[in-house]
Amino acid sequence: GEEEGETNRGNTGPNGGHGHDVGEEGTGRGSTGSNGGHRPMTSGGHSGGHRHGGGGGEGAPHRKLKEGIAQNPSQIGEGLELVKTEYPFQSGDRVDILFKDISGNPVTVEVETHIPSGNYVGVWQAVKYKHLVAVEYDLFCYQVRSVLVAPEIPNDVKKKCEQLGIEPKEVKM
Repeated sequence: GEEEGETNRGNTGPNGGHGHDVGEEGTGRGSTGSNGGHRPMTSGGHSGGHRHGGGGGEGAPHRKLKEGIAQNPSQIGEGLELVKTEYPFQSGDRVDILFKDISGNPVTVEVETHIPSGNYVGVWQAVKYKHLVAVEYDLFCYQVRSVLVAPEIPNDVKKKCEQLGIEPKEVKM
């Protein structure tokens, strides 16, 4: 059901300060093309494992990693409860996993199976989901945890995550 998306915590006052100026890069997650519809801002294609060959569903390694994290959220942090995998936003985007923490605040998880150095597409996705969930839950962005998960995350990608308020987390497949 979509009732999860209608849960509005409303505990932060005005709906300001979200910084809605995240661009439209990569919103076509289901579109065709060898890089899953993403237009990376760096050289090289997207190889995160979402839409191999364009079109269809996610690849088996991505699904396995996503389901493993959903079933065992302690890999990401303590006190997390699954809200939904493939959580749909009103924008049509879907985050791989949405958890809530012990305070009831949302935690988004973007799962990638492979992130080459210099490829920040997963980071951009995580930033987008952080902002989208803040809007839907009527929270400020700083109240939303957003995690980028991959088996290995290059140092430059970790640095970009930290600059943008995204938690890089390495989880073995």
